[in-house]
Amino acid sequence: MALVTLFDVLGPIMVGPSSSHTAGACRLGLLARQILGGTPERARIGLHGSFAATGEGHGTQPALIGGLLGLDPADERLGTSRELAGPAGMKVVFHSEDLGQGAHPNSVRFVLQRCKERVEVTGASLGGGVVEISAVDGFAVRVRGDLPAVMVVASDVPGSIAHITGVLAEDGVNLATMHVGRRYRGADAVMVLETDTAPSAAALGAISRFSWVHRVRSIAPVSRASGAQGELPGSMASLLAACTAGGGDLAAAIAEMATAHGGSKEGLRARLEQTLEVMQASVRRGLGERTPSPSGLSGWRAATLADHAPRLVGDTLRDVLAAALAVLEVNARMGVIAAAPTAGGAGVLPAVLFVLANARGWGKEALANALLVAGGVGAVIAARATLSGAEGGCQAETGSAAAMAAAAVTYAEGGSAEQVSQAVSLALQGMIGLICDPLAGLVEIPCGYRNASAAVQAIAAAEMALAGMAFPVPADEVIDTVAEVGRRMDAAYRETARGGLATTPAGLRARRACGRCA
Repeated sequence: MALVTLFDVLGPIMVGPSSSHTAGACRLGLLARQILGGTPERARIGLHGSFAATGEGHGTQPALIGGLLGLDPADERLGTSRELAGPAGMKVVFHSEDLGQGAHPNSVRFVLQRCKERVEVTGASLGGGVVEISAVDGFAVRVRGDLPAVMVVASDVPGSIAHITGVLAEDGVNLATMHVGRRYRGADAVMVLETDTAPSAAALGAISRFSWVHRVRSIAPVSRASGAQGELPGSMASLLAACTAGGGDLAAAIAEMATAHGGSKEGLRARLEQTLEVMQASVRRGLGERTPSPSGLSGWRAATLADHAPRLVGDTLRDVLAAALAVLEVNARMGVIAAAPTAGGAGVLPAVLFVLANARGWGKEALANALLVAGGVGAVIAARATLSGAEGGCQAETGSAAAMAAAAVTYAEGGSAEQVSQAVSLALQGMIGLICDPLAGLVEIPCGYRNASAAVQAIAAAEMALAGMAFPVPADEVIDTVAEVGRRMDAAYRETARGGLATTPAGLRARRACGRCA
């Protein structure tokens, strides 16, 4: 079970439309660029699974190019990276490639050349912008881009690891993890050493001067945020236990764990506030613009709904629906949003938090604490199941977002840690089995509408939990069920646009009418 950190699920702050297909793809490009040692002159890029099936509509290709050029996932030039590649001296060719049944659906293989250097890099986007490089030149490695790392290609000679770690120790660098891959004894080997701090240029030079070392690369982090390097528990039961041990305040317990291995409470709070600012700005931007998205499928619905007086529901619920749609419309226009836990589910938390904050009088501190609780819950879901639509369907994206928002609301309204856990169960149980079937392969329809529905589901779950209602299945078991259903779900219903609403007559017409779709 993989443990994750707070800002693995509260982020990234990114250009839309997809945290896995856009932000994650950009991060994979950034890592491949560093492994090569700079901007490639030639790049042949093989797309596997969902990357191949829906990458065009999700901005995967320009995101990969942008990463290879050194652009950040939040850089609004990402959408025009194809035009930037030529002046940068880079030629790029894309093709579909089957990387095998065991490969993650969001996988890519780079073949990169720069001067006399050539490198093959295989990696995957795991959901929510979290990535992992799994192979370099055919050697198994593990690089997630959340810590500084040193990659060494060397002959497999006795004592080589001791020599390299000795240089790092003299440099005052603490080793976090180490992975060594080789084909057979005495052949070349690839070593990846993740460290707490980046080694100095002098240390890297000393390693490169060993006669048996062929290549040394320093790899800077591309994902983990400062102020929150501590890993969170992989179960709601452990989260509640930590809360009890820490005095009963869930947000305080999560903050303590998030900063346990680096960073400060001040840095954590600053990042939470930055995330909230981006979320609020995306709501305002979405409600204030009526510009169609590039596909023409969305871009005006949020403002239209906000302009109409409520008929069946009050102002608050109408505003929640409009705000959720607004964020997804900004996302579809490749505007800046905060993925929480993914870009496909990014409208739920902002809609619920800001509309209810206005209605209920929550202040800045209350919002930050509610976001902390949402992040803690998202980390548990990421550890036990998945946040990736390509792995688990829409239940993994908007379902997780609904559970996180329900937890945030319950906490902000004074609910106990146990009530927060019940809110997670109540929200997520209503989303189990929800497929991911985006029309034309785009994160627009039905994703925007599902964000609106999930926001209402979150409020309903919080209302029931605060009333003392309990769901008979514990939150951890509900999350495990999401994981099981995701594993059993046919690939046609996991973000490939090959089933569900995407293959209805109307869905197929939308695909034919779209010039940038799957």
